[in-house]
Amino acid sequence: MKYGVFMRTRTYGGDYTWINKPDYMPADIYKTCQSIIALREKQTFDALSEEDWYGNFFYIKAGGCCMLARMAKTKYSDSYGRSIFSFEGVSVKSENEKRFFLDIPNLINAMLPPTKSFRARFEEEESVPDVFTAESPINPLRSASVPREVHPAVKNNAAFKNLMNFIAYSEAPSGFIFGARAKDFSSYVNKTALGIKNIFDYERPEPASVRENAFAEKYRPVSCDYKKPAATGTEKTAVYIVVRERGREVYEYCWQVCSLENGGAKFTTKYYQVNDRLLLPALELQKESIVNFLVESGWKKQQYGLRFEKETFAREGK
Repeated sequence: MKYGVFMRTRTYGGDYTWINKPDYMPADIYKTCQSIIALREKQTFDALSEEDWYGNFFYIKAGGCCMLARMAKTKYSDSYGRSIFSFEGVSVKSENEKRFFLDIPNLINAMLPPTKSFRARFEEEESVPDVFTAESPINPLRSASVPREVHPAVKNNAAFKNLMNFIAYSEAPSGFIFGARAKDFSSYVNKTALGIKNIFDYERPEPASVRENAFAEKYRPVSCDYKKPAATGTEKTAVYIVVRERGREVYEYCWQVCSLENGGAKFTTKYYQVNDRLLLPALELQKESIVNFLVESGWKKQQYGLRFEKETFAREGK
């Protein structure tokens, strides 16, 4: 499904105005959302990063349309040196709300940092797309099984799972706020006027667990010297985790790649220490790094484990 893109912002020398707006969206819809737009004037949030700003989403119904909106703070400034913000997001006509509501987890997944805000794309590409399409790896009706394609920031996040359950089991779509520091943002918006009844606030992970490429680079095995089996036939191996406790809520963990036929570890990563809050995304990303290495080396996955359960691979001998 394609979604209309809207953006109300300013240029270096111009005042705030619509840069992009679907035809069905009223020109004065921004007045309904004024309490969100006014967030840019709150000194409380001025020091927050771009990720904090455009990682918070508001689901709003007004003016015959439904919006997944956000205020994006950009790295750009106007001619007076003031930060440029953008009221932006995606929308559909109210008649398409049901399908839109079910697809919100996919849209959030696709729009989270480090994906650029529409305002940043406008600055760099001098245009804004009229439509936005998100791939659909997430089915909120089966929210218990979150696929691996989910953004690292929300993959093991209780708030995101609660949001999916809320979407899956809501009798009727209703307004909400989702994101890091959502409670703080919500305290400054008119929730009654916006029809917002629910807040899903999550604690943003450390940068390494958000920026997957940076984490994978740091933890990617550097000495995986897998040798082709000497004999013909099929060799099997497995990837599994070894965790040892090093104090209350502090763990050390490593991944081991072991032969299922000959026993013993073929490869063991170093032990890394993490606290409980960062454990899940850290493990997910390191495991993915090892699994990708195996696949690139010619191994084929035979069994999919759930989260950190053992996954088995096989490769034919040469």
